[in-house]
Amino acid sequence: MLLIPPMPDPFTWVEPAALVIILAYLGIRFRRGRSAGWAFMRDYALIAPAAWLAEDSCIRLFGFYEYAPGWHLFLDRVPVMVAAIWPFVILSARDVASRLCRGRVAAIGLGSAIVIFDAALIEAVATSTGLWHWLEPGPFGVPFMGFFGWGCFAAACLLFLGVVPGQMKPLTVFGAPLVTHVLLMACWWGFFKWVTGPVSDGIYAGFVAALCGLLVIPCRRLRHRAALPLDEMVSRMVAASYFFWLLLLYNSDDVPLMVFAFSFALPWMSLVTWKSGGKRVQGQA
Repeated sequence: MLLIPPMPDPFTWVEPAALVIILAYLGIRFRRGRSAGWAFMRDYALIAPAAWLAEDSCIRLFGFYEYAPGWHLFLDRVPVMVAAIWPFVILSARDVASRLCRGRVAAIGLGSAIVIFDAALIEAVATSTGLWHWLEPGPFGVPFMGFFGWGCFAAACLLFLGVVPGQMKPLTVFGAPLVTHVLLMACWWGFFKWVTGPVSDGIYAGFVAALCGLLVIPCRRLRHRAALPLDEMVSRMVAASYFFWLLLLYNSDDVPLMVFAFSFALPWMSLVTWKSGGKRVQGQA
């Protein structure tokens, strides 16, 4: 009789994986110099409590989603490691955007767009795996507002960190959640409330795959503007690898989700220009 070992609990590794990602990114920053490392720590210390406050208040005020009880350490209704990983998501996107954009406003806009792009993948995989779930309908169990909300918080944080004077940056802790709520309400009542409806997972996956394919063209052009260093991309690849591992382990039989998820690799493969051993190696789509 063939014995099939039980599937590992997804909550066994989610918090340790988040910690590894954070430490890897912190190590990369300090490897570039103490000033870069401490600048990251300063911004991290502002975004993490802002992330917890924004998440917790959103859950309590709107009730659109909730985290599964399998997380080990909660602060009220939000897992501690979720708030801890938020700074990496936003600051990593800011690093990429600042290399590709000229001008502070453009970098804030592109950084927020990158967070939305990343969140669309993360939400679909994490929701399908059971790490959290949404009470509003949407493809793969995620309403469109779900990942656009990530962009609202990212825009609020990047606005405070990039625009306000240095002595006022601590206002990020309370100001970013407040601005996030304003943006969420504007997006919801201005658009998403009126377009919510049933969307086939297959149609959605096909649309996203086509969109990612089209993004290859501008990404191939952008990569000639600035090289994204290998060490900067390693931390992002580690984070992405965890979600692809979840996808393959728990959802490998979901063909639309597989097509959807792997489509996200196309723009990044076309965008990234790696420098390794003194030679430039360009990613191919």
